[in-house]
Amino acid sequence: MRQVELDHIFPRLHGGNDSAFNRQGICARCNNIEGNQ
Repeated sequence: MRQVELDHIFPRLHGGNDSAFNRQGICARCNNIEGNQ
């Protein structure tokens, strides 16, 4: 089973916020690969 992390749909780096509407569950490996894109 993979670990799930919360990820920003619209990154904070680009003006996104921490609201629940801007978060999604993503596996830890995918989140590390995605980074701050």
